[in-house]
Amino acid sequence: MLHAIKRKLKKRERLEQQTLREGVSLERISSNLSTRDELGVVFDQKIIERENRLGRYIMILGPNEAKETEPSLLLVYPSCNFQYSDSSFERVAQFCYPTGMEYPIRPDDVIQNQFVFGLNEDGSLIFGTCTHFVLQKSCFIGQSNPTKVYCICTMTPNPQFSAIFKFHEFLISILSGTVTCIPANITIPEKPERWNEISTDRERFLEFTPKLTKLIACPLFYAVNHSGVNHILINAIKLHLHISCSAPVEITLTPDITVVVNDGLNSSWAIASASFDYLFSYLSSENIVRYMRALMTEQRIVITGNNISAISMIAIASLAILSPMSYKGSLLPIIPDQDELLDFLDTPIPFVFGVAYTDKYKSREMTPDTTIFNINTGTVTYPDSMPHMPHASNVRKHFKTLLSSKELRAAHDVKFFEFRNKQGIPTRMKRVFMTKYIMNRREVEEMLQTFKNYNERFVSMEKLAGCRVRDTTDPNNPKYGFVKEAYMIDVPEEDYDFIDMFVGTQTFQGYCENSFFT
Repeated sequence: MLHAIKRKLKKRERLEQQTLREGVSLERISSNLSTRDELGVVFDQKIIERENRLGRYIMILGPNEAKETEPSLLLVYPSCNFQYSDSSFERVAQFCYPTGMEYPIRPDDVIQNQFVFGLNEDGSLIFGTCTHFVLQKSCFIGQSNPTKVYCICTMTPNPQFSAIFKFHEFLISILSGTVTCIPANITIPEKPERWNEISTDRERFLEFTPKLTKLIACPLFYAVNHSGVNHILINAIKLHLHISCSAPVEITLTPDITVVVNDGLNSSWAIASASFDYLFSYLSSENIVRYMRALMTEQRIVITGNNISAISMIAIASLAILSPMSYKGSLLPIIPDQDELLDFLDTPIPFVFGVAYTDKYKSREMTPDTTIFNINTGTVTYPDSMPHMPHASNVRKHFKTLLSSKELRAAHDVKFFEFRNKQGIPTRMKRVFMTKYIMNRREVEEMLQTFKNYNERFVSMEKLAGCRVRDTTDPNNPKYGFVKEAYMIDVPEEDYDFIDMFVGTQTFQGYCENSFFT
């Protein structure tokens, strides 16, 4: 009886939260994120397959005398895919520098940071894949200055972050003068046919501060200064964005940089290969299970800490953790340290947000129904009302068994590191922000399969087969519906609250609609 009363109280609380979520106005939030009217963006596999490239466009941003304290746009390619004006680009620049342009620089490292952010473009989730670096040699984007940080950013719906980061490393080596050619055996692919032959954006880029003008030799390139924009850099950027993802390919750019491009059909694997080293290095097996529980019940989730690379990757990992389902809440792998953007933390809709552990964040009072993972301390706080997660102990044990494998060795073993890291995050980055584990393909697949096996307990075809109803009033357009009562039959008492919450989520309902009832 007592358990039934508690269940009713929890259900009432969830209904109140759902009413609040449905009634909230997202106009202010969406205006900060996009030109669209809604925040409800989705990770769209169809777009990845249709575009079939590693990136939609690439930018270089950084300091410029035209702006004292804000990053400037210094190069963009191809201009036909770049949709921002000077005023609307300001928000994108904030995401490229989430903690501002001034932060401690490691003088011995060219690459300072690598991370991912997310934005809404045309109603779909597009990732900003960023590499921060310092200039070792003066070039067209600026003068050599070890105190100034520049950013290469590839905007893409394709989550092959490892390959993109390694292309960034190659481009930075060209800018720094340490690489002076592209290997002779590499052919630069033709650009996609859908890209315009001639850019018509001249007037728009002249409105930027500083002004950008097009390269005569390549009309889809716009830059602040053409002096020093050589054919090697142009061809390297073209290789990065033109290469097809229709089939796996391995490209050796330098003895130290090998890029592995996978086909675009397995996004879960691409996300897992880039993020699982961070996920399992910064969260304990216990806390990873808590992360799973929060995602499956669509909680408000915050990942915070000092390492924005780890924060963003742990947030991105949510897309793989829920496989074969797709997360339907709001995903922002990193939120800029701006008051108006930190206000997103107050929105009462399901989300996964990465937030730098700054004074501005620490001064905010988070609502008690938020699940917060602090990677600095390894701690997690979550609502008292969170239900028991079925079979959680089995999942924890399996993770611990995999992590204790003699083959899964620590990242400080340099020779082992070089051997294992071919498909992972670039070597330089892992040495800067050392992760506890370096996983090879087989180990990533085992971890990913563990998540999939658990999730399929609840969404397998066998589980869902007896839970649908078919309406044939219109024989030419039959409709299907989910019968919750049939699904909940024989659910153990101790699992009832969790499963009751899970089947009410957008994630579960979207999976049923897209993968089963259609």
